[in-house]
Amino acid sequence: MTVNLTCNQVGALLSFYLDDRLNEQLKQFVKAHLDICAACRSKYEALQRMVSNLKEVHEKISSITTEEDPQATTTHYKDFKTNLSAYIDNELTDEENIKIKKYVISNPLARKDLESMYSLKKTLHNSFEKARHDAKYDYSKFILKRIDIQEEVYGQDSFIKVIAIFVFLFAVFTIGAVIIFWL
Repeated sequence: MTVNLTCNQVGALLSFYLDDRLNEQLKQFVKAHLDICAACRSKYEALQRMVSNLKEVHEKISSITTEEDPQATTTHYKDFKTNLSAYIDNELTDEENIKIKKYVISNPLARKDLESMYSLKKTLHNSFEKARHDAKYDYSKFILKRIDIQEEVYGQDSFIKVIAIFVFLFAVFTIGAVIIFWL
């Protein structure tokens, strides 16, 4: 059986293909498409280059960090890095927050990481706001309108309508049964 995947389907599967997270049959279909489609093959090659570049940068940063500060290899620092995102998003308990604050105060590398994370969060927020303002269509209003429509369909008025229909049908069957009984 031959399956011809579309370019959109292959595009959606490329990252999984690159990470080798597809089953064998699907992997073969994607490979067959990449063999015949130059556009998808160039996307795949570009994705491969980006991933390898990101890995190189990550390795360089990791090696620089450990060379600059031997504390970067300690378990306290690893725990800090693990909980940093949750700390930024206020998802930790009070006790965990206090531990992170104390660690940041006593460790310049942790302070630098925290400042970088806040900077990244601010940049992402500003990018989101800019994209939201530049968008030609506000999908949030569309979604809210859809929600209001669903509330009209499934709101309390619907319950009253269902009860009214039930009473009407019960009355019709009762009258029908009485007429049949008298005939």
